[in-house]
Amino acid sequence: MEDRILSSVVEITEQRNTISLGHCLVATMTEMMPVKYASLKHFINSTAVIVAEVSYDEESHSFHWYYDQSVENCHHNHESNEIVSFQGEKGETIYQFPIPISDDSSAVLHVEIKGSIEEYKLLIDGFAKIYKNYLIVLHESERDKLTGLLNRRTLEERLSHCFDIASTSSGDLNLWVAIIDLDHFKQINDTYGHMIGDEVLLMFAQQMQSYFSNREQLFRFGGEEFVILLPPQDKRSVISMLNGFRQHIELYRFPQVEQITLSCGVCAISNNEYLPTILDHADKALYLAKESGRNQIQCYEDIASERNSDTESDPFDDVELF
Repeated sequence: MEDRILSSVVEITEQRNTISLGHCLVATMTEMMPVKYASLKHFINSTAVIVAEVSYDEESHSFHWYYDQSVENCHHNHESNEIVSFQGEKGETIYQFPIPISDDSSAVLHVEIKGSIEEYKLLIDGFAKIYKNYLIVLHESERDKLTGLLNRRTLEERLSHCFDIASTSSGDLNLWVAIIDLDHFKQINDTYGHMIGDEVLLMFAQQMQSYFSNREQLFRFGGEEFVILLPPQDKRSVISMLNGFRQHIELYRFPQVEQITLSCGVCAISNNEYLPTILDHADKALYLAKESGRNQIQCYEDIASERNSDTESDPFDDVELF
């Protein structure tokens, strides 16, 4: 038993992103106790998302994993330390272990097992604490040091996850990726200096965090470029949201610099495309937004439809990206 625990701790600390860390924790629970159901839910401000979820199928004697990370609004006490344990309707013991992380974020590990949970309490508590400590370490490594947004390395992992669940989207509902570039940012650095430029980037990131809900994932891509991963919705909704943010930034007044504008390229995330191709599509739409006068949103699907209605070739083949 001790060897299994040690091996599990090693495996948990080998994870390099918060999503795989959550799955590893839940998988460890299923290996070391008679689990009927387990989940790990993250709470950020007033939203909640299930990071990992699994149930045991009695007929096939196997575990079924769920990968739909739908987001819901809720009110949650992030400082709660109260462990909840009670009996379910079918005789299973339900155990909920709160994991406080920060003032505005926390998690809850939910485990249902056959019979009594008493002999497993210490084990669950220990793994939950290991998870919390390592999650804080990963949280710091996934963030851009200037803005506090998710960084470029993390973008690749999160985009890959969106790619995996894109097949669950139906009809006109797609996940989306948007690349934002601050217009004429080099002039800000040249005129006011890099300290003011960094202040603009920081304040812009703060405006992103204030404007968008926690259903969107926000990244600093590098320099004055930012990326947003948006949850399933139709094209009209995503364009309307991004235009609303563009107008918000246009009206916002930054110290010394006063007004800045942004250009944005957006495209749908489809599992029919390679991941680099998806980012390339958004980047090409951004390029056309800047070439068309800046301070606007361009959607790759709209432009491709207009320019490529009668041919299968890429309508942007003649575009040279900067």
